[in-house]
Amino acid sequence: MVKKNLAMFTEKIPTSLDKMRDASCNYETYESRTGTGFSSIYTQCLLDKTKERIKYLKKINKEWRSEVNRK
Repeated sequence: MVKKNLAMFTEKIPTSLDKMRDASCNYETYESRTGTGFSSIYTQCLLDKTKERIKYLKKINKEWRSEVNRK
């Protein structure tokens, strides 16, 4: 039962993270929407947010694995 609930939760994570990233970049780049560099600025924001999320997920995965190995 726990594995099933965990699987359901983890299936929703990528979509939720994408929505959060997109909303954040929409907000952060709002002022530059009418400028000629908007596309580059928005794309860089998406890349930066994605890299931050990957770094964070690797960190918590490492912490989780070390916690599991202690038990």
